[in-house]
Amino acid sequence: ATKVVSEATAKQIISNNSSSKFDRDTYKQLKAIRINKKLTLFKITSPSFCGYFGCLHLAYIEENQGHYQPVLRRYINPLLPKNTAQIQLLKKPPNGLVAKSSLPCLRFFQTHPTNQQTLQQITDCFDGQVYRNVETKNIITK
Repeated sequence: ATKVVSEATAKQIISNNSSSKFDRDTYKQLKAIRINKKLTLFKITSPSFCGYFGCLHLAYIEENQGHYQPVLRRYINPLLPKNTAQIQLLKKPPNGLVAKSSLPCLRFFQTHPTNQQTLQQITDCFDGQVYRNVETKNIITK
């Protein structure tokens, strides 16, 4: 994660999203992806950030140099069928919705929590303040 954000920022993101004390193992399991100049996506695969609903995914916007504002918090199940991407970026919102920002919509894929034969497609778009769910679809995989 420190290739994308500073170690201090990574530690701050972990501590802002946990009631437990910072630990080195969690830090090692923080993955960061810079989507564009402003938007960074974080995935924490540490056992303390994963549970029944999956692992914690976060999106932050860099407002000023080194100051990050949280805009998305979502648990996504990491178990997927082979050759299925976890995240897809959309330039335009689905279903003819009007974009309220130049930031891409984020489409997450996960195995449905109660039906392993179904893939859930969750689309979140930025509304100017935070990412909000605009569409959830279930896709039968078998």
